[in-house]
Amino acid sequence: MPPNRERPEEPERLEEWLERSGLRLEDVSASRIAALGSTYHGAIAAELELRLRREPGDLTARVQLLGYHGRIRHESASAHRAWERHVLWILERAPASDAAGTHFSQPDERMDPDSYRSASELWARHLEERPDDPSVLWNACEFYGESQRALDLAERGARLRPRDPLWPIRIGHMHGRRGRHDRSLAAFESALAVAPDPEGRFHMLSDAAQSAFDAGAREKAFAYATELLEASERWRADERGCGNAIHDANTILGRLALLTGDRAESKRRLSMAGHTPGSPNLNSFGPSMDLARSLLELGGGGMLPAPSGP
Repeated sequence: MPPNRERPEEPERLEEWLERSGLRLEDVSASRIAALGSTYHGAIAAELELRLRREPGDLTARVQLLGYHGRIRHESASAHRAWERHVLWILERAPASDAAGTHFSQPDERMDPDSYRSASELWARHLEERPDDPSVLWNACEFYGESQRALDLAERGARLRPRDPLWPIRIGHMHGRRGRHDRSLAAFESALAVAPDPEGRFHMLSDAAQSAFDAGAREKAFAYATELLEASERWRADERGCGNAIHDANTILGRLALLTGDRAESKRRLSMAGHTPGSPNLNSFGPSMDLARSLLELGGGGMLPAPSGP
């Protein structure tokens, strides 16, 4: 008799996932929808393609297919053509949509040179025709990645929407990755200045504290890290934010203590950073090792004290 093989589990479809999660379609990002599509098999994809023949403007179906074909696009020429067809349809007809900004819609210049060239031509046209559309600018920034072109577009977006903190946050990260820490700090402080509410400010403080530390602005780094740690008590229900805040704030405070020669305080902060309740990204990628590494380089090994107090 043939071995007893269980049938592979049927992928959860978007409609089923929405019902189980209790979410509305309009509250779900295109990235999440495409990620769900990437789990589909060929039969589900074929159903979605039939839907698109009847309703070419069904963006939800197209985004699911973007995920499906994107996952297998390098396995065959036909899969790549299907993925490219959906990418270029979205970029041409819906450049301001959430779908146009997802990483599933970004051709790789090296891996997908022809697709990248076609996408680049579309973005150039949209930016000429809609230079002051913030959504188009945001999605074009996603396409242009870390280039100067992306930074220029982000700065234009910040001028168009001076009360929107997402633009200076984006600019701050881009400057930080270039090692321009003074500019990064200025951008994050601009974001803090227009934070919509205390919770919004809480989520910006880690970037502000880190950029201040990197810029050598020790007093600001201390102030932002301390505020972040204090705010973490208020937002304990926010698993992601609270876990990151406790870890990030104590790491920065420990590194600041080490700069003043206070190894005992630095070790205490390392212990406290390790007692974070965790967060999705900490659980996936692990904690920062900067403080531990600095202590080891200075010969600061040995037992860590039990965490105590702020």
